[in-house]
Amino acid sequence: MSSWWTKEPAMILAVLNAGLALGMGFGLKVSPHQLALISAFVSSVLGLITRSQVTSPAALQALTPATLAAAQKAPEPVKDTIRKLP
Repeated sequence: MSSWWTKEPAMILAVLNAGLALGMGFGLKVSPHQLALISAFVSSVLGLITRSQVTSPAALQALTPATLAAAQKAPEPVKDTIRKLP
């Protein structure tokens, strides 16, 4: 895949939705249901691409004791998050 496809999925979705809305405004024969289905499909595909670009490969099991000790010294909101971990 080219770099613009993987780096700007939100922009691609916005351009697609704007293009479909513009087309409907100029007489494109697409029902609202079809428009919603197209948008949902493209959103799900681009969502998968986005997730693959932003998900950390590190697992919770890979946390070291030193990392956990440093996290225990963190402010309360971080500590609350740590307490909720499995």
